Amino acid sequence: MAYIRHPLKSSKRKLFRGRLVEAIEFNGFQRRQFAGTKSVSHSGLPPNAKYGISVDGELPVFRDKRTQRISVIIPNYNHAAFLRERIRSILDQEVELSELIILDDASTDDSRNVILEMTRDISVPVKLVFNEMNSGSIFRQWEKGFELAKGDLIWLCESDDTCDPRFLGTLVPYFSDPSVMMAFGRIDSIDREGIVVPQSGLSLSASKFWGAPIIASAYSWFNGPFGNKNVVANVGGCLFRRQEFSPDIFSELASYRICGDWYLYSRVARGGRIAYDPNAKAYFRVHTSNSSKASLKSESFYNEHVRIAQALRRHYEVNKSAIRLLLQNAWAICVANLGYAAGREFAQGGLIGEVMKTPRNINHILLILAACDEHVVSAACRLANTVSGRGEDVTVLLSGDATLFDRVRGLLSPSVSILPSIFAERMGLYPFLTEFGITTVWVADNEIGGMDGACRSLRIPLLSSSAEGFDLSTDRFRK
Repeated sequence: MAYIRHPLKSSKRKLFRGRLVEAIEFNGFQRRQFAGTKSVSHSGLPPNAKYGISVDGELPVFRDKRTQRISVIIPNYNHAAFLRERIRSILDQEVELSELIILDDASTDDSRNVILEMTRDISVPVKLVFNEMNSGSIFRQWEKGFELAKGDLIWLCESDDTCDPRFLGTLVPYFSDPSVMMAFGRIDSIDREGIVVPQSGLSLSASKFWGAPIIASAYSWFNGPFGNKNVVANVGGCLFRRQEFSPDIFSELASYRICGDWYLYSRVARGGRIAYDPNAKAYFRVHTSNSSKASLKSESFYNEHVRIAQALRRHYEVNKSAIRLLLQNAWAICVANLGYAAGREFAQGGLIGEVMKTPRNINHILLILAACDEHVVSAACRLANTVSGRGEDVTVLLSGDATLFDRVRGLLSPSVSILPSIFAERMGLYPFLTEFGITTVWVADNEIGGMDGACRSLRIPLLSSSAEGFDLSTDRFRK
């Protein structure tokens, strides 16, 4: 506290405070970035990366040669003043778009005329959905957009925000790595006129941690920065794979008023990895009618932080340190906006202890698959899709060449991430299983050397194709 209150001028005090908070929040989080800073291009990928095998932090990874189709979704309500800039920022991207879906939620301003004007003569296929009655929830609009989208990647753009023309060009290449489920960039705040405004805490531009590309498992992200606070301030600052979500996930999403985006990030990341690149720049607009700003004075904002903490415990078994920081961040915002009395009420009753009692109920299954006959490959992929479709996280650890990768990628659901077996071997089996939060290992054919010992030490069940509970011959679970 003495350090935070050091009697320097306010700008230096703010910088010191931000660095201290950053050191606390990111303690123990391991940055795994592409190939070393000297050889990283603006996209975060090694220069001259070719399909087949490339290098990620000196570990070879498979590269998907397919062109990623991008679906852009713009949910809008009464943002006519910003729609032209928002749509232009999307159409000016260096990457080709597959479709533009605009959802207007019964706006009472001139939004519909602006939408029709801006989409009249564009080359991108457009889907317009105009509600006659307001849905009452931005997250219901998101669900409708997901159902309409046909692309491989989803870019969900808030209608009052904007971005740099190189945003997609920077992030899309990360998805040639089949283990990456989500990627996001640097997000700055802007005012109504588009001028960058100072952020509370430490700005990304002054941050050592956020100054270089990062790629790490979703499990480690949510037990680190993403478990402490929502580091993607606006959903338009990220890109993620389109997946088939079960109705209960959409139901849960719609139950949020404020923190639904944080919940969505935790679900789309699944058992894969999350990439961050500061060269992908997006801008979050802060203005008087901004719903995020108004929510800070709402009791729902703080109640939903508790719900998010519980959701992250169920999915990623988020550690106590991250949960404490998440709730402390919410408490600090509560005090700043509602006063100390409200802060005391929010923090009372052993809140951290109660949240930590929430058990993990979403497993992360690692399926090891080597070059083998067509039947085994097909059955293993069907099994992975079945488990993923039930809501569990699934990663396929693949031992083979680009030909096997092509076969497997074509059979697997987009919600299943793929890593080469050499990734785990060079990283070390213990760190690999720990970083990805693996709860069960299934071996479809040949086991990776040492996996049995690693699983025994970490008390992770290791099943094989002939083991009880896992039957490739019938493509079913044994009871």
